[in-house]
Amino acid sequence: MSGYDRVPFGLLIDSNGGKKFVAVDEVCSGLVCGCICPSCEIPLVAKKGDIYTWHFAHKPRKSKNELDVTCEYSYHVSLVAMAKQLFTSGISINLPTYMLRMNNIGFSSLLKIFNASSVVLERVEVEAYFDHQFVDVIGYVNNIPLLIYFEHTEKRVDVTESNFINYKDSVRIIKIDISSFYLESKQARQELADLLFNSLNGKQWIYHPRQIEKIKNIEESLPNPTSKEWSLGYQAAQQVYQNKVDATKRLSKKNRKNETIEEMRVRLLNELFGDVDDDE
Repeated sequence: MSGYDRVPFGLLIDSNGGKKFVAVDEVCSGLVCGCICPSCEIPLVAKKGDIYTWHFAHKPRKSKNELDVTCEYSYHVSLVAMAKQLFTSGISINLPTYMLRMNNIGFSSLLKIFNASSVVLERVEVEAYFDHQFVDVIGYVNNIPLLIYFEHTEKRVDVTESNFINYKDSVRIIKIDISSFYLESKQARQELADLLFNSLNGKQWIYHPRQIEKIKNIEESLPNPTSKEWSLGYQAAQQVYQNKVDATKRLSKKNRKNETIEEMRVRLLNELFGDVDDDE
């Protein structure tokens, strides 16, 4: 059984018909946990053994006549569902630094758009629409919308600022890749909460309105590609690069004079076939 066959969170239905997602350590063992798979709605069994990490599993068939239903996406479906539920609490979230690569003719540079920081989400909307676009989570920071999308191996996010053209001056967009989440302890809820709110791993900026001004300032500071100034600057940069290459070659030739026959053999093999392990 792989880790992705183990459902990390189950959907609990209480006596009043209320529904919420729970981790396996929050319910009783076995089928009496009262949970179902949020994907296929088959009853789940809470497994709290001593060998494997605690997890939920689909209820096994009672007989050969019972249909064997395969639920391929239950792992990630339950993961995303719990993630959305966790965001409904008033929380703060750590956001990563936003570095944007800008490519121009002959130039390539990294712009720092946003410094890593922690922000408080004053209000949260889950599975909401913003500017007619579906969003996993919308959090508001000082009444400014932060759009949050969840990504995993079966779901890739291809949203850009062009999807929210009417709000380019205010909307902020990030995505959180939860593919790295893997059950490692008996406290799945806390593990996922740490990944979502404390860790910077898997978080990536899609858009921040500050990048518009940053890009504009850089473009205005660059010389016209058709100008003599740009041409001379580009040629000078090329010459500096070529000088470094030539100096490296000269140093390499100088070092070769003192190499042993065995060192020469290894070098030639590396040049022909790439890195070669001396022990092979």
